[in-house]
Amino acid sequence: LIALCGDMMIKVDYPLKTSANEEDWIDVKVDKNQKIVDVSWRVEFEDDGVSHKDDRIAPVGFEKLKQLAKDGMEYYWARNGMRNPGIGNNITTPHGKYNVNISVSINIDPAMDSFDLIEEQDLESVRSSAFMGRMNIYFNRGYYEYGRGYKKGADPVFKAGLEFKLDVAHETGHMILKSYGGNTYSWEHKGTSNLVPPQYALPHSVYPGTGEIDLMKYYDGHIYTSDLYARSVAVENDVCAMIWLSRVKFHD
Repeated sequence: LIALCGDMMIKVDYPLKTSANEEDWIDVKVDKNQKIVDVSWRVEFEDDGVSHKDDRIAPVGFEKLKQLAKDGMEYYWARNGMRNPGIGNNITTPHGKYNVNISVSINIDPAMDSFDLIEEQDLESVRSSAFMGRMNIYFNRGYYEYGRGYKKGADPVFKAGLEFKLDVAHETGHMILKSYGGNTYSWEHKGTSNLVPPQYALPHSVYPGTGEIDLMKYYDGHIYTSDLYARSVAVENDVCAMIWLSRVKFHD
């Protein structure tokens, strides 16, 4: 399907659900001279406080979580060539290659469906979710401070923040996938996971040895955490689909 952003065509190769409509929580500005697409993405986050309160741990607070969430979405969904070589490069259009920048605004209407941000102080890591109305994203401070994620000399707030930023980018990305591909397409992680929780990666979906790791897929196996953060990114077709959802005019 081809959409027009101004007079720039955006092609989406993934199957689109027939009822996909323009989303009012995404705006797009195209600079044809500079070959830049600026995407404004409006989201809503609610403060769900602290879970499993541990008096040894001082909460970082909702404002910190909102900033981390914003940073994660803008980092993992941009395709502007600012990452390591071969990761997050530009998108290709019939009018040439364009860099895509993401700007996230929080709690400004019209906004995407709301997510709860939760400070988790339990020693076990809690999985975030965007499945069937369970819209929770966890900052797993306790796991990195006193649980199995503890590592001597490491900053638990920093480590929890790295995980949180990736999780936010992934969970909010489900709203993009759902909008253009439907619920099953989103919840099955583009065909790489089972549908019903607890979800796990299907055996055929293995981490790529090099290059980009698709932010929105599930993978079977293990990978170094540093490599996961460095190589994970919203792939070109998903970013094109995000732009497509902002369309004013489109052609089948």
